[in-house]
Amino acid sequence: MEEELKDWRQQMGEVVELRDMINWCVDNTLDGEELALDSAEMLQLEAYINWDRRGVALEPGKH
Repeated sequence: MEEELKDWRQQMGEVVELRDMINWCVDNTLDGEELALDSAEMLQLEAYINWDRRGVALEPGKH
């Protein structure tokens, strides 16, 4: 997988990895249960986000 993007997230008060932000969104925005960090679902979501952003320069805080 591509290099892990880390970014300061104001709502979390810390620098987080993509998988942490996915779980924050699942828990807080979707009112769902967080995914295990090593689950197939988490890996699939990370892969999809990386695929969807292919060829686009990543700008922390803008995605």
